[in-house]
Amino acid sequence: MPVPTNKGPEPDLAGALDACNLNNEKKADICKSKVIPSDVVDAAKNQVSLDWEDDEIKESLENQCDKLYPTYAQDAGKDKKEKAAKETERKKREQEQKKEEEKK
Repeated sequence: MPVPTNKGPEPDLAGALDACNLNNEKKADICKSKVIPSDVVDAAKNQVSLDWEDDEIKESLENQCDKLYPTYAQDAGKDKKEKAAKETERKKREQEQKKEEEKK
C-alpha cells in the first residue's frame, strides 16, 4: 500500500525514536530490522493528522529506516567506544586506589 501524500506531512521516524528515549543501539536495531515497535508508532501518531491509518504510519516509518540506519549504527559504535573508555578509566582509578591503600 503506498503511503498517502494527500493527508499532510509524513511522520518523522527520527523524531518518534527520540520521543521514546531510545539509545542509538536500539534505534539502529529498529532501522536495521524495519520492525517498528508500537510505542514508536504511537509517538509518530502525534506527528500526523488524524487521517493517517496505523498501517500507513508504520509503512512511512519503515520507508525511512534505510536512510537513518547508517547514522544510528555509527553513533552506536561511538557510544560503545566511549563506554569502554570510561570503564577502562574507572578500572584504572580503582587500581590506583588499591595501590594507595596498600601503601598505608
